[in-house]
Amino acid sequence: MNYDISYPSQSLTSEWSDTKAKTQAEYQALVRSLEWTDGFRLLFVRCSPAEGEGLVTKVKQDLTQKSIEVESLEQPIDNLHRLVNQRTQKRQLDILFIKGIENSFLKYITSGFGGQGDYYKIDSVPRVLGNLNLQRERFRDEFGICFVFLLPLFGLKYFIRRAPDFFDWNSGVFEFLPKPEVVEQESLRILQSGSYRQYRQLTSQEQSQKILKIQELLEEPHLFISRRKELLLELATLQSAARNYTAAVTSYDQALAIQPDNYQTWHYRGLALENLGLYEEAIASYNQA
Repeated sequence: MNYDISYPSQSLTSEWSDTKAKTQAEYQALVRSLEWTDGFRLLFVRCSPAEGEGLVTKVKQDLTQKSIEVESLEQPIDNLHRLVNQRTQKRQLDILFIKGIENSFLKYITSGFGGQGDYYKIDSVPRVLGNLNLQRERFRDEFGICFVFLLPLFGLKYFIRRAPDFFDWNSGVFEFLPKPEVVEQESLRILQSGSYRQYRQLTSQEQSQKILKIQELLEEPHLFISRRKELLLELATLQSAARNYTAAVTSYDQALAIQPDNYQTWHYRGLALENLGLYEEAIASYNQA
């Protein structure tokens, strides 16, 4: 499929101007919260890994009076308490940024039939979050630290749904949206990265990770409507490759709401309905093609 790789720079500039002002206000609110912190607190920050790197660097520059460190979790873990305990025995800390804890969630991601609930099922609680739920009093009593969790959107959702007891103690949630051009570049990267045949070769976990990434992009406010349609079609392709045909039909419906005269979309929608055994609906969809 060919994708339009051009976009209106004036629109991007205007949108980024608005986003930049909101980001600066959000950053000042975060810094104030960190500056006033004294003892145990939980803060959550939704951001991309790259944005998280820049955020930590800037906070360290602006809060030189605070003892700040970063726990980078590149590999999955089961017990965060153990790692924090080891770190605090070496040095007294005021603020500890936690990066990459979402890597411990990935193996628990399972293919569903669309909708966020299917990816955050109660029977697939990551062990690290189960431990946080059980150990929140220990974190409060043993660590006089402000914990700042840097998370992508799906990671934040996992915390909210699968570690509600721990998350309920948060003192604030901050959101740093990516620049519009970053959203555009990431959208193009996703759109040009695979085909139905390639998606069929992925493991269930890899398919689910890609589905979650597209769903995150679809929630970005700076996404162009034409790119939204393309991402919905790519999502439907992935969902079909994962044999989640009900979810694929929903994605096709959303794409058709944007461009109802896309006959190829009607045809693929018919294929998904046929795979579900809904032959009358499939024929009706084919007739639109």
